[in-house]
Amino acid sequence: VLSLEWSSGLDSLRCISRTDLKLHGSFADMILLPALGSVDKRNGASLFVLTNPGQLHTYDDSSLSMLSSLKEGAPTICGEPFPGLIPLIDPSISVAKIFSLPKGGKLSEVFAK
Repeated sequence: VLSLEWSSGLDSLRCISRTDLKLHGSFADMILLPALGSVDKRNGASLFVLTNPGQLHTYDDSSLSMLSSLKEGAPTICGEPFPGLIPLIDPSISVAKIFSLPKGGKLSEVFAK
C-alpha cells in the first residue's frame, strides 16, 4: 500500500510512505472505495483486495491507519476475510452489494437506511 502526494502546480507525484500487506494467495485485483459522502479518498476509505483462488479481504479506515503507523519490518495486520470464494475462472457474472456494518450495530437499522 502506497501513500502518494500529488502537487497540481508541479504536475508531480511522489511516494511518501509504503506499507506491505501479507496476502493469502497471489494478487488478483484491488479497489479503494471512499466512504459515503466523502470527497477526499483519504478519509474513511476501504480497501478490497482479491487474491487467488477468489478470496476477498477488506481493510477499513482504521486498519489502513494502523498499517501506515507500523514500522518497516513489523508484522502486518490481516484483512477481514469475506466468508466465501469469488469465482475467478469462467465465472458467470458475479455481482455483490457489500455493506460495512458498525461493530455492535443492528442489521435492521442499517438495512432501513
